[in-house]
Amino acid sequence: MPTLEARGARPTFLVEDDVQPALAEGLQDLAIRETADGLATLSASFSNWGEVDGATGYLHADRRVLDFGKPIAVELAGASVFKGRIMALEGEYREGAPPSLTVLADDRLQDLRMTRRTRSFERHSDRDVFDVVARDHGLRARLDLTGPTWPVIAQLNQSDLAFLRERARLCGAELWVEDDTLHACGRADRGRAPLRLERGVHVREFRCLADLAHQSTCVVVSGWDPQAKRRVDHAAGDEALGAELGADRSGAALLRAARGERRQSIVHTLPLTDQEAESHARAAFCAAARRFVCGEGRAEPSPELQVGRRGQADRQRRRCQVVAFVSEFENRSGGVAKASQRRQVCTDAAGSAGVRVGKDRGVGADQDVEIAADRCRQRGGD
Repeated sequence: MPTLEARGARPTFLVEDDVQPALAEGLQDLAIRETADGLATLSASFSNWGEVDGATGYLHADRRVLDFGKPIAVELAGASVFKGRIMALEGEYREGAPPSLTVLADDRLQDLRMTRRTRSFERHSDRDVFDVVARDHGLRARLDLTGPTWPVIAQLNQSDLAFLRERARLCGAELWVEDDTLHACGRADRGRAPLRLERGVHVREFRCLADLAHQSTCVVVSGWDPQAKRRVDHAAGDEALGAELGADRSGAALLRAARGERRQSIVHTLPLTDQEAESHARAAFCAAARRFVCGEGRAEPSPELQVGRRGQADRQRRRCQVVAFVSEFENRSGGVAKASQRRQVCTDAAGSAGVRVGKDRGVGADQDVEIAADRCRQRGGD
């Protein structure tokens, strides 16, 4: 099992594939955020005041380096942690402080977010649909999706990103893009070797919560088969987790022991076949089960920590899986850069991670990450 390598290097910025040392020198704040739903976002703030052509003035007013649509990349210790295009520029002029310029960028999934359609796919599997959408945007598709061919799949006034996210949730898949390749696969199929993490060495702080409030012992999805003219339904329980559960007890099992049976019924997905009802029920149960134990922590910044990567904490002897992250770098007094990487991690009873960030009790997902990620959070929708 590889061990996480702690790295204190400052980030390197590339604009149109050219290294920009001045951006690293003027960096004030950096937040990179990614979730298992796809669409990585970047927010980077730079000093915008200094010497320009022998005079003092705005460093980036001419937009020769930072401009709309330009490709921007961030590397840490020589490894890429973000690639995307600049979508927004924000100037900030505070009293008693030099001006700053904030760059907001998104990865290639931004193209899907900005394309809205209404269309239908007849006799397509989810794999077929993902492949069609990838080709529409000039992306290659690397898909590990199984499932039946559906009579019809409708995209109703949705962006392509929202549509793929919906299909991914219904079939229990995760979505992301690397360079020009669209990836989609199940949680257990991401397949990278776990990382060994040690508290106090690689992990600076960590907290976790086990919460039964949103668990159920069984999820039942119901619909109607118009051809057979009969009701279709399927009930999913712990068996849907498969190998993820291992020898441990799930939140559903603990809920059953503590409070008895708690069934959840879902009818709004309107499955038309038994297979569709089973797919929806299993995906809904697994999504909730993976949120039983959720945690978040701060670790040494490293490109080896990625969404979907499993980690094993030596001291706790429990496995965890990273599902989202926020990276931050701050210039402190004396020009010393403080680099921190905050990554949301969550596990179910088996130690397999869920796909959410933060807590669901009283707040929406993503609402307890650092304020530095506010801009990224607002831009992460579909």
